[in-house]
Amino acid sequence: MMAPNSPPPPQPEIIIQAPAQGLVWIPGYWGWQNRWIWIPGQWVQPPRPNAEWREHRWRRHEDGERYRMEQGEWR
Repeated sequence: MMAPNSPPPPQPEIIIQAPAQGLVWIPGYWGWQNRWIWIPGQWVQPPRPNAEWREHRWRRHEDGERYRMEQGEWR
């Protein structure tokens, strides 16, 4: 996913208690669909015990003008 400029600052989120034991909070992030849209955080089941979530990140593209999203992933 590419965007023409950097995303706005993260939106504040109210994190409620997990609806079930063993869930991990995945924070919200900005997505690009011809404009910035906020994708809210959510509770998810990790794929395996002790898995850690690496958050979505926007990085400046090699061209120095656009931004490229690095999708979050489990480690």
